[in-house]
Amino acid sequence: MYPVDLLPSPFHLFESVLSVLKSVQLSRKAAPGPQPTLADFDVNIQTNTGFLPERPLPRLPEAYSSWEDALTRAPEALVLGENIMEEDTQIRADGELWRSQVRGVSKIDIEQ
Repeated sequence: MYPVDLLPSPFHLFESVLSVLKSVQLSRKAAPGPQPTLADFDVNIQTNTGFLPERPLPRLPEAYSSWEDALTRAPEALVLGENIMEEDTQIRADGELWRSQVRGVSKIDIEQ
């Protein structure tokens, strides 16, 4: 007996492969798994503001006024990205001044 005689005929091999493929396809159709619902995506994203609150948050108590003032000035002093134009020299200087002032603001004990 030759080892080749132990192999199935091409017809039987084809039938076996086809049977396995059909069973895999049927198992995928029979058990698709849980489908996502709207509750799965409930992350409080507002349509008009995204993750930001609809109304501005109230200012912090007076003890935090130096930090509140710094944050109020931030949009005017800071620009995202790299400013490489000559006109941007003043903006860069304003941003560096703002950063140095923030570094100098005293730390506040939040356990007060």
